[in-house]
Amino acid sequence: VETFAHAALILRHGSDWYRSMGTQESPGPTIVTITGDVVTPVYAEISLGASLRDAIETLAGGALPGRNIKAVLSGVSNSILPGDRIDAPISYEGLADAGGGLGSAGFIVYDDSRNMVDVAYQALRFLYVESCGQCNSCKTGTEVLATGLEDLVFGATNAEQTIRTMQRSLTTVANGARCYLPTQAQKLFPSISRQFPED
Repeated sequence: VETFAHAALILRHGSDWYRSMGTQESPGPTIVTITGDVVTPVYAEISLGASLRDAIETLAGGALPGRNIKAVLSGVSNSILPGDRIDAPISYEGLADAGGGLGSAGFIVYDDSRNMVDVAYQALRFLYVESCGQCNSCKTGTEVLATGLEDLVFGATNAEQTIRTMQRSLTTVANGARCYLPTQAQKLFPSISRQFPED
C-alpha cells in the first residue's frame, strides 16, 4: 500500500520532489510504527534519514517515566539495536551501519525493565508458530530455539546445555530453506545473546 501511495505521489509531483526528502541512498518518506515501552505508541510518516532516537522521543514521547531505552527491534528479520546505537538515521544504510536494519520501519522499543531472553523467546516463538512446516530444518530448528528460550525464561533446564543445543540448531535451521524465516532466527537470536549476555 505504501509503495502504491509513493508511486502516485511521484507521478503527480515528479522524482525530484520525491528525492528532496530522505537521504541519497534512501530517498523519500516512510511510515514508521513505534510501539513497546514508550509513552505513546505511534504510527506516522517521516522523512527517511531522521534519527531513530528523535523519532522515539518526538513522535512517541520517549521511554516510559523513570526508564531508559535498553534496545530497539525493527521487526524479527533484523538484529536488535542496543540503546546506545539508536542515534542512527532511519534509513536502509543508516540502520545497517548501526548493526540493525530498516525492515518495514516498525520499531519495538524495550526499556531497562526487560529481560532480553524473554524478548528473544517471544520473537522465536513467533517464528516457530509462523513456520509453514515445508522445510523440516526450519520447523524443528525454530522449535528447538523457542523451546530452549522458554526453558531459560522459566528456569526449567540446565542453561549451559540448552544454549549449546540452541547453538547447534542455529547452524542448521536454514538448511534448504525456501523462505527467509529461518534466516531471521539466525540473525535475531545471536544478536540478542551477543548484545545482552548478562541477561
